[in-house]
Amino acid sequence: MTPTARPRPRSTTRLALAALALTLGSACMAQGQAPETRPGTVVEFADELFRLDTVGLTLMLPADVTAQSTTVGSKSGVQIQPREPSWIVNIQTPKSANPDTTSAEAVDEIATQVLRESGEAWAKDPAGGKPSLVGYNGEIIEPRKTILINGLPAERVYIKVPGERGGSVVRGFTVFKTTPSQFVTFELISPEAAFARARSIYETFVGTARFEDPTRIGADRAAAVTAGLKVFERVGEAELRELVEQVPERWERFYRPAATGANSDATELGYRRLRFSVGTRAALGASGSAGSRDPGFVAQLDARYLDGARVVDGKLVGGRVVDSRSVYFMSFDRADEAWTVQNAVRAGTPSGKSQPKVFTETGGRTGRSMFVSISAPGTPGRDVRPVFQGDGYVSRFESLLLPEILVRAGVQADLGFYTYQSSAETIKLRRDLLEQPSEMLGAWRLTTRLTEDKPPQVSVYNDKGKLVRTELADGTLWEPIELDRLVSLWRSKGLPMD
Repeated sequence: MTPTARPRPRSTTRLALAALALTLGSACMAQGQAPETRPGTVVEFADELFRLDTVGLTLMLPADVTAQSTTVGSKSGVQIQPREPSWIVNIQTPKSANPDTTSAEAVDEIATQVLRESGEAWAKDPAGGKPSLVGYNGEIIEPRKTILINGLPAERVYIKVPGERGGSVVRGFTVFKTTPSQFVTFELISPEAAFARARSIYETFVGTARFEDPTRIGADRAAAVTAGLKVFERVGEAELRELVEQVPERWERFYRPAATGANSDATELGYRRLRFSVGTRAALGASGSAGSRDPGFVAQLDARYLDGARVVDGKLVGGRVVDSRSVYFMSFDRADEAWTVQNAVRAGTPSGKSQPKVFTETGGRTGRSMFVSISAPGTPGRDVRPVFQGDGYVSRFESLLLPEILVRAGVQADLGFYTYQSSAETIKLRRDLLEQPSEMLGAWRLTTRLTEDKPPQVSVYNDKGKLVRTELADGTLWEPIELDRLVSLWRSKGLPMD
């Protein structure tokens, strides 16, 4: 879906004429004109905003697209495409050394480069003389013009170029200048046959773009991330080893309390076992693979959730039973991590009567490069490269230990950390507010938002840093429990633990 480059003798005159044509094409447009409303495609947006904190960007994305990091040469950016690929949008964040460069000049330079790469068209001389340059294999199908998006002017142009496999490809560019040296470019790449629909979607969601000065973006967000970074300045290998030794294993019960307060009347929703240890990458199950002997920290999570399933006449009916097994590895220096997650989902019928559907996720990270592979029954597997939106990332292993790390640090502050979240298939900012209220007699209260768009969950830790309970926004609870007591409780209610 990229244009074919056909090297030909260069013509600086033709390049200058192309730039001039772009400039003249926008001369008749009123500066600051609002973008036109295009009829046609209705776009359903995802519930959560996409954020790129490095340039202060928030954006509403269509519900059926993925956003992942991409690298071309030395340049990194974000690539957006629908789950059934028919078009691509690339977001780049180039900087200019010249603060006087305008977004119009930036678009002209981009368009000129695209035309040059499309190859030059030459005509034969009927008299047998030398061929003459008549233009380019690509063409501008909509000259550059100024548009206004949420109060910020931008420049947009559309260019048609030859495709690699025949046919033509349309490339559209929308360029913002957000600071004297910072530009943000949105590039649409679409086969000509799909361009009308792709254009409508592209212009609709780019039209939701908003920018804040990244030096001032959400002052509280920046302060929270900075505070989180300071906490981890004091967390090294020795501190993590000590925490792992203190919390080698923990069972937790998930339930909805009854009005009576009696455990026998409560509704059991699930349980989980958390284990932490020092080990090797082989814990992921690839004992013979390269790097399997790499040492580091390991976390294992085994859980069962009853999603609407209930016991009737001694049998489990309705809803679903979800069994989850996850293993997380992190190197001692925190530079590398890897994980596997497997969820087996079956209908809420007596054990053995329903075949589970298995969903898997495997991921890995080296530095700021992450790769995640996801598979689900009945659908093609897919790979994603999550976008790192800023500093302050913590690994999946560390995110499981994060409450204990924070309570141990004892920093009463609003803290921010970027973490990969399977449910969103991307990296999100989580917020943690640690407090030690006077009425709690030395205990700690930790209020956590796994994403800024979700309601908080509140955890209580005793004066020794041990979890007492975690209450979710809907009133359900996670509480530590001894295994024998958990088994007795579930068996007394006829619930399956096999």
